[in-house]
Amino acid sequence: MFRSLAVARTAAFKPSFSQMRFASKFAVELQKSLAEEHKYELENKETPDFLTEFKSKGIWTIQDTEGQREVSLKRKFENENISVIFSTDAISDAVEEFESEEEPITPVTVSILVEKDNHEGAMEITAVAQDETFFIENIAYLKSKAVAHDNTAEGDWVRRGDFGGPNFSEMDEKLIETFHKYIEERGFDSELSNFIADYVVLKEQNEYERWLKNLSDFVAK
Repeated sequence: MFRSLAVARTAAFKPSFSQMRFASKFAVELQKSLAEEHKYELENKETPDFLTEFKSKGIWTIQDTEGQREVSLKRKFENENISVIFSTDAISDAVEEFESEEEPITPVTVSILVEKDNHEGAMEITAVAQDETFFIENIAYLKSKAVAHDNTAEGDWVRRGDFGGPNFSEMDEKLIETFHKYIEERGFDSELSNFIADYVVLKEQNEYERWLKNLSDFVAK
């Protein structure tokens, strides 16, 4: 009796062959659509001349990890090690803010880290790359390089607990101007601003293509 009841329950919840066939059909259709979109993107991909030109100058090195949103640029300036970090999040933020414009300008928030070989601390500058320039929003002093590079929750907690700097826009105008000249001297000019704006779009496109390929392979299994 119990055996018959169990069999009946199993039969009641067992999907029909038609359901299994339709599920398989939709998987095939999805995989095909993903593969076609991936092929289309690759066929219409252009060689980014701006990237070749940027690399040829040998000033900044690019650290770009596949599958990650963040990109970092690094360079040496006298006894300073300078890094710039930005993310593809700028694309979605710009779409939401400028969705009514025909050709939206993509403002990219960057985190600039300046370290010195002979000093334990570091300076972190938050700025926005837009309209061929960099607009500084905040400057913080970090008491150690270890804290600056600690991406754990503990490291973030320590940074949040430290004084994050004054309101930059309310500082003395001469000091504000000098800070902008300071970063410009280190290569934060119109060329770098334009490169970051172009590269974040390229990075988003590359990750989209990779996303299509990964999902197409996954669905096909």
